[in-house]
Amino acid sequence: MNKSIAITVLTWNDWENTIVCLESIFQNTYQNFDIVLINNGSEKHHIEKIKDWASNKIEVNDNEIEFNKYKQIKIIDITNNF
Repeated sequence: MNKSIAITVLTWNDWENTIVCLESIFQNTYQNFDIVLINNGSEKHHIEKIKDWASNKIEVNDNEIEFNKYKQIKIIDITNNF
């Protein structure tokens, strides 16, 4: 039985490394997981870049990962008022 796990990633004004981190998680052979991306007050363009990546509008080139355009990502914005 494969247990479902949650992976928490913290980000702050570094969209490129955040995307490389997320891509590396999707490279894993274990597929029963959810990722919780926590934004620690980043500038708006930083989060927009991550959303563009999640929508397959941008690719990040890195020698250690293979870009996955078939990832299943659902973005839910939660504010301090939630």
